[in-house]
Amino acid sequence: MRDLHLGKDTVLDLSNRNELCGEVSEKDIPKKEVDIITLGGIAGSPEYNACNEWTAFLDGYDMDGAILSEIGNGFAGLGEYEFIYNCYTQDMVDKVDEICEKFGLSRLQGLTIADDYDALCRQTAIGDICTGVDENVKWDFGGGYLYNDKTFGMDGRVAWKGSSLLCVTDYQLERTMKDSFNPVTLNVGQIEEYHEWNYLTGNGQAVLLANSNSKALIIAEKDTSYIVVNVLGDLLADTFEISDEMLEELAELFDFSAIP
Repeated sequence: MRDLHLGKDTVLDLSNRNELCGEVSEKDIPKKEVDIITLGGIAGSPEYNACNEWTAFLDGYDMDGAILSEIGNGFAGLGEYEFIYNCYTQDMVDKVDEICEKFGLSRLQGLTIADDYDALCRQTAIGDICTGVDENVKWDFGGGYLYNDKTFGMDGRVAWKGSSLLCVTDYQLERTMKDSFNPVTLNVGQIEEYHEWNYLTGNGQAVLLANSNSKALIIAEKDTSYIVVNVLGDLLADTFEISDEMLEELAELFDFSAIP
């Protein structure tokens, strides 16, 4: 997990959101420092280096928000640079192109929304990731998106009969193709609160598991891509009760061998 670490970021502290007044403004909400990881590559790879440089660029760009405020809520007219890389100026577009050229990566293109699981698997040329569908396992597909290069993200919910109880968790899965620049990052809270271990699934897939009191991750590197599963706990119940044993069981439910 630390091989994905990009550094720190400052975000709104919503841990006590139930105590906040309904009319409270953003400036009145306290802030906290969190750790950020990339979902697009491991340390030392071109994909990681590209995301690291992009994050550093954003940290020092339009720091007072003056340019963004001038644009307002309208479109900047920058095409997919705007929707995929959140660019709102030509300077940002030029930086994306510069990073891609510097690290020999392709820019993500052809953003498509996917509302059907089978179609997502077919369009990204992968097998059935969510296996084990029977009376003991129930999967719900929440939607996803994909790009021309077969980078994709999806979210869903799975319930299964664990070794001692019924287990439920929501999740987000991100698959990034190697040789592509994926700017997606993830706030993981405090990285020192995680413990992690290597795990070999029953079908021979090596994964890294990381668990904490509020979030867990399943990380795998494949021949042509990187995979990160963000394990969220039961969002409907607003609980996170994922034990290490449950995390290993969840890793077994995903068939990572279906993703090259």
